[in-house]
Amino acid sequence: MINSPIMFHHFYGDNHIYGDGAISAGDLEMIISKIGRSNILSAQEWLFKWETNRLKNNEICLTFDDNLKSQYDIAYPVLKKHGITAFWYIYTSVYEGILEKIEIYRYFRITCFKKANDFYNEFFEMAILFDEKLGEAIKGFPEDYYIQYTFYSRMDRLFRYIRDVVLSPEKYSNIMELLQTKHNFIGSELRDKLWITKDEIKHLHAEGNIIGLHSHTHPTNISIFKFADQKKEYYTNYEYLTSIISEKPKTVAYPCGSYNDDTLKIMKDLNIKLGFRKDHFKNELASLEYPRFDHAYILNN
Repeated sequence: MINSPIMFHHFYGDNHIYGDGAISAGDLEMIISKIGRSNILSAQEWLFKWETNRLKNNEICLTFDDNLKSQYDIAYPVLKKHGITAFWYIYTSVYEGILEKIEIYRYFRITCFKKANDFYNEFFEMAILFDEKLGEAIKGFPEDYYIQYTFYSRMDRLFRYIRDVVLSPEKYSNIMELLQTKHNFIGSELRDKLWITKDEIKHLHAEGNIIGLHSHTHPTNISIFKFADQKKEYYTNYEYLTSIISEKPKTVAYPCGSYNDDTLKIMKDLNIKLGFRKDHFKNELASLEYPRFDHAYILNN
């Protein structure tokens, strides 16, 4: 897809362990080299050219979701080295003292299990013990679910299907808590290890990076939320970010790529100009549904 930004999440290196989907500073250097530094615009320039319909086919930008400490510690120095600014998408509940479970659960998964499939097998076993009907849902897994994401294994896709489609957030959380108890895992000491601080967000903003919405609590499937609940997620996120950077956000990236017509209406009410999906599978370049490439596609191709 022409002009499609590149999406990044986890990085590994000093003080940050390797886990599923994580890349190194060297991998980021390789991606920049593959794309060509001259083809990567600063966030502000890319946004201006997009707004004024001046983007050339080869001009892209970089985006970082989830305000992760590994991004700031490992990716940001590489960006600084090359003089690149990016879009950073921030969820804000962690600045209320909440340990958001999406990252806690990932850390648990990659530190307490040797392989991803070891975790998946134990998760499915625990899920069936928790609710025997889940066995039927696992057997009835639609094989085309997330099939377009070629970097996901079948077990990756099955897990996301059970987590996001079959289970309620509460049931999923209950199962994960049982697993953590079984493995004597305590995640309460991970706050400073997993997320960037408010001061680091301010620093990114001051350096010319663009700070954007990513919901307040990062639900994995916000499209199932009622309108009022979605509105609360994004309005709270909007107010927090405005207070941190003293500027109203103009862009959004939908957590886990989940959104619906209600989400789009909320974005229009907030005067959000640009919204990023997590995929590049729709050809339309709609302003609130703009495609992105996952970094894995660049490394793998």
